[in-house]
Amino acid sequence: MSSNLASLRAALDATADGVFVLDRLGNHVVSNKPFARMWKVPDSMLQGDPNRVLDLMALQILDSETIVDKIRKIYRRPLDESRDLLQTRDGRFIEMHSRPHKEDGAISGRIWTFQDISEQMIARDELVHAAFHDPLTGLPNRSLFMNSLDRLITLARPGAAMFAVFFLDLDRFKVINDGLGHLAGDLLLVEIARKLREIVPQECMVARLGGDEFTVLVESVQSEREIVLIVERILSEIKAPVIIENHEIFSTVSIGVAFSNDSYVRPEEMIRDADTAMYQAKRSGKSRFKIFQSSMRENAVSLMRNESDLRRALSRQELEIHYQPVVDANSRTVIGVEALVRWQHPERGFVPPLEFVTLAEETGLIVPLGEWVLRRACETAAKLNQNGHPIYMAVNLSSLQLRQPALVKMVSDALVDSGVAASLLYLELTETALMDSDDRALRILHDLREMGVSLAIDDFGTGYSSLSYLKRFPVNGLKIDRSFVKDIPQEQSTCEITRVIIAMSRILGLRVVAEGVETQSQLEFLKAEGCENIQGYFFSRPVPEDTLEACIKSIQIGS
Repeated sequence: MSSNLASLRAALDATADGVFVLDRLGNHVVSNKPFARMWKVPDSMLQGDPNRVLDLMALQILDSETIVDKIRKIYRRPLDESRDLLQTRDGRFIEMHSRPHKEDGAISGRIWTFQDISEQMIARDELVHAAFHDPLTGLPNRSLFMNSLDRLITLARPGAAMFAVFFLDLDRFKVINDGLGHLAGDLLLVEIARKLREIVPQECMVARLGGDEFTVLVESVQSEREIVLIVERILSEIKAPVIIENHEIFSTVSIGVAFSNDSYVRPEEMIRDADTAMYQAKRSGKSRFKIFQSSMRENAVSLMRNESDLRRALSRQELEIHYQPVVDANSRTVIGVEALVRWQHPERGFVPPLEFVTLAEETGLIVPLGEWVLRRACETAAKLNQNGHPIYMAVNLSSLQLRQPALVKMVSDALVDSGVAASLLYLELTETALMDSDDRALRILHDLREMGVSLAIDDFGTGYSSLSYLKRFPVNGLKIDRSFVKDIPQEQSTCEITRVIIAMSRILGLRVVAEGVETQSQLEFLKAEGCENIQGYFFSRPVPEDTLEACIKSIQIGS
């Protein structure tokens, strides 16, 4: 070996890159130790036929035929320069650069350099994975899901197989998150993600859009029944309890499904429709699914319009409060009134309370609406109690209001500003609102009781209440739901249930009110069973504030 060649090899050995040089005839000129280590080439092979080296490299490269063929072709084009990325069978990534080798300005052969960039590729893959996957669950994120759905919509052809999108939203997740903490909530999301990966066919994509929202992309749908079976399995499996931080957690999910059609141009449109169907499923009672129909979009637009109207109604004072008396049936004395909000729309006329109160709860407008009702009701209570026997004021409280940290102060301010004693205010909560309450809400209820405010369970018997819950919550009374009252005394089973509720209330020292009383026979049955507090059309419909005092007088004189 000449001294110049020895010096060149020594210099090449000092570099990290592999170097392999051939002369114009294809003979080996020089290579360095990094090249030999990179391709596991023994020294004896380097001194022989270079084709044997290429064959050894080919055994180690995944796309060996293409790459080696390119190496041989480019050797026959001495002026060409190329860069290629090689992936080896043992998982390495090697960047290959080939260019003419010149001596004294003339081309004397070719030089190949090889750089192991495996670490950079791994880092790049990790960055790509992080950009397109949810860090909590490891599922594909919104970006990757939308890209995949966009590809399907763009490539869709007439007559091709349908595809479908599921939009999933956990029911009551906020209650779990607030009650047990965000760590427990995160652990539940991880568990839900695991279940979905197990349930959904492997070829489908499961993604987390954010929060407690998940999506599923089924790329090839043979029939609607196939989708229904997957959805029903999801609903069933998600119901199974999980243990998180020593707590047994029961969770359910509402699902909306949208099938592909020619009208979809952007992925957002299909997601929107699946979301709309999910919303309908949630409104129907949760833990169920709905398949998108075009009428749902019309309903969604209508809801948006109603929400805007309700916001304007609050600011334009289109709402008013009617009051329905609660009567002691034995003495015909009005002992209380319930505040019931009414909406007279300037164009649509009377809007049913169930329609706009439900909308207010879903949009969060129930918070400002509830405060307005409470303040107005307290002002009315102050007028009613200026003289004569005390009359309490009952005001409904939603589960969303119960979760407001400022609720206690808001109630206190309303009492102070109106001058009404706390003992004359009854706040009524549904069984569902109590079931959804967490420890923080329970503390709020205790604070209200300590203030002197009374608490009652509304619509008792329609939800999940039990004796244990009645003992847990600081309630003073309950109202028998009208669904039980309407069938007495004709239906024996309803009569027995009502008897039990009244007897239980007496044992627990709770004031019991029967609502929805409309007939003399219903009244006589309730009185005979020991329920004297009656509310319903038998005595009075809800009336506006300006006729309330006259209504009370007419009841008490029996006219």
